[in-house]
Amino acid sequence: MPEVPVIGNGDVTSPADARRMLAETGCAGVMIGRAALGSPWIFRRVEHELRTGGPLPEPDRSERATVALHHARRMLLTTRMPVRRAIRELRGQLLHYALDPSGQTGVRDALVRVETPEELMALLTPLAKEGPNPVAAP
Repeated sequence: MPEVPVIGNGDVTSPADARRMLAETGCAGVMIGRAALGSPWIFRRVEHELRTGGPLPEPDRSERATVALHHARRMLLTTRMPVRRAIRELRGQLLHYALDPSGQTGVRDALVRVETPEELMALLTPLAKEGPNPVAAP
């Protein structure tokens, strides 16, 4: 009888978690779920660290905002939901991108109040364009 590969699942939120699960269980691979919310780069970070042994840095705020902006645009272009409902869904999803500098909540506070696609784009676009390591937060 052929061997069936087992995929480990649960609480894989970092490359270290993936490495630990592989080592402790002997599983053939790991599955990542909720940890990908607001962090779609977790897959490349896990793959890179498992392959090279070295970490990839976390994306800066500009990169996180760029991906959040892409996420919002794709959803608004492809959803069958009414726009108001899609915006409400996006507000919850985009909070996971952690766009505020440490200890601040200005972007989060604005994001939960967005009502239109135009307001959402006006909030995210400047963050995506600010470049790495912003000096001033909105």
